[in-house]
Amino acid sequence: MKEIKMKRLFILFFLLSVGLCSHVSYAQKIVRVGVMLPFKDKDGNVSPRAVDFYRGIVMAVDSLKKDGISFRIYTYNTANTSVNTILGDTIIPHLDVIFGPDDKLALKVISDFTAPYGTKIVNAFVPTSDAVQNNPNFYLVYAPDE
Repeated sequence: MKEIKMKRLFILFFLLSVGLCSHVSYAQKIVRVGVMLPFKDKDGNVSPRAVDFYRGIVMAVDSLKKDGISFRIYTYNTANTSVNTILGDTIIPHLDVIFGPDDKLALKVISDFTAPYGTKIVNAFVPTSDAVQNNPNFYLVYAPDE
């Protein structure tokens, strides 16, 4: 039941991001997605919450592919990679939507960097953020551990 709810939530986020992305044409139907989560820490421990969140994204992508929408997913492990290194990737300004990160400070930096490009940011890990005040493309949806 939890997977079905998560899948529906991600499908809603994707439809929202596709519908609001003016630079993604429906003829093109390719949505570039960034996922910025702490998948593994420096000790190699896997984050179950990040993996579950990523699985939800994959399930939503699978469902939306049936509607003819193509996706390119770019994944970044924020536990081992600095925000500046991530922002140095040349694809970042071209992403349509970013899910994550789980760190409040990194979230602000990424939001400020992507705001001029109109990149949608969906964050379900940080309960509050000042970025929501300064970036109209920022969606804050806090999902508690329960």
